[in-house]
Amino acid sequence: MRDFKKLHMLKLCLLRNYLARNGFASPEELGILQKVMEEDDAFLTKNFTIKNLAALLVVLIFAALGAVFILEASPEGHRIFLAGMLALFVIFLAAALRIIGYVISHFSDAKKRSTRALARDIQELSASYIMEQNTEYQPYREMELMIANNDILKEIIDGKAIF
Repeated sequence: MRDFKKLHMLKLCLLRNYLARNGFASPEELGILQKVMEEDDAFLTKNFTIKNLAALLVVLIFAALGAVFILEASPEGHRIFLAGMLALFVIFLAAALRIIGYVISHFSDAKKRSTRALARDIQELSASYIMEQNTEYQPYREMELMIANNDILKEIIDGKAIF
């Protein structure tokens, strides 16, 4: 298979057959599964907000400690210099924490990205069920024939394959 569109169709057909074998064979059942996945995705989004608030809290603590330190400095010229240095330090610290947060979230949010992709695939499968009910068109007929002639693909659907 050299066509990415057919490969995507094969993936969707395998997912459709796997879900149908495990009790999700109608658009309504797929809708319920999609809602459950979206609720999990909403929970993961809340964790991202908590990480942003934690970084903001660290920056504010350093700013408050620096303000106390500046007030303790005696000469006026040093206060202005210390205030400028503190402002630069807080900006640098905020940028560094934001970059570190993005790097960490890139690796930790892989599950969230795959969940969203699976939800899009389930939505597409639900639409294909509705299309088959309303028309004669069967978008996965060619892929069904390919699966019927391949034992490895049958094992994937039966859940016997180990990834």
